[in-house]
Amino acid sequence: MKHRRLCETLLKEKGWLTPHLVQHQGSWFVPSMALKGLCLLQNHFKADNSDIFLATFPTAGTTWVRAIINPEDMFVPKWIFLNKLRSKNLKPLSIEDAFKLFCDGVSHNGSFWDDVLEYWRASLENPTKILFMKFEEIKRDTFGQIQISRFSGKLFSIEEE
Repeated sequence: MKHRRLCETLLKEKGWLTPHLVQHQGSWFVPSMALKGLCLLQNHFKADNSDIFLATFPTAGTTWVRAIINPEDMFVPKWIFLNKLRSKNLKPLSIEDAFKLFCDGVSHNGSFWDDVLEYWRASLENPTKILFMKFEEIKRDTFGQIQISRFSGKLFSIEEE
């Protein structure tokens, strides 16, 4: 009931997957699923100092690494994927409408651009806790993977390196 009352007070915009998304704390959510989950997470989850989070924009058919910072590689697959999941009661979301929503930052879990900028800034403020890498850095060679290993404290063995 508390969740429903909260949803009634939030800004709404056309949705990718559902009729609309709601904006809460600067990000866009499907009211019935993601927003409810976020509220539960914020109220009950306590991160441990040794926890590792891989933060990427939700992907749609691309690998997790590719979606870290390359919007060209994730926008079209996301649009295709979400149109397949879109309610049959709704007409498909045109690529033009999806692109406008994406550029305006109206997308599940918020703006791609804001997320990237926020994580980059956080990595500058707290470099021992947040490792910010671009896809190109990881792809270049195994150095990117070794860098992730060292940062996380989960080192490769000599044979693996």
